[in-house]
Amino acid sequence: MDLPQNAELLGASAEHLPVTGTGVRTSVVLTPAGQYHLGAREAPSGPVYLALENVRGTRDATILNVYLLLPDEGGTGAPRQLLVGGEALYGLRRASNLQGSNRAGLTLVFDITPKLGELQGPQLLQSKKIGVSIVPERPLPNAPDITVGRVSIFR
Repeated sequence: MDLPQNAELLGASAEHLPVTGTGVRTSVVLTPAGQYHLGAREAPSGPVYLALENVRGTRDATILNVYLLLPDEGGTGAPRQLLVGGEALYGLRRASNLQGSNRAGLTLVFDITPKLGELQGPQLLQSKKIGVSIVPERPLPNAPDITVGRVSIFR
């Protein structure tokens, strides 16, 4: 799935992410508009999506689960994970082929609108970022066979 032409970017990660072992964590840094829309107490007007862009690699049979990381409220020091969804990477090798017509890899899009109730509030306005965890269904080798170009949130 491609991102809509009229999508408003609310935040994005800065780094290129290799997905190895049991997964990877990153932070989506929110724009001022993203802080406003996602930090508001009322529900956003319209759907909000999280996207893994330019996913490339050679492991077609892998399933990636994506989680939002919520601040720790129990004093354990570890963030709580809120499952956004999972996606199989069928066609990954072909979408990653530099010799083919599609060199952009796959784009995985998840509707996070129903999950925003647990995420919204003053803490988000102060933090200016949202943690995201990408976890393969089965552990991967430590070689970077799967990479994610960018994690973004948009509406």
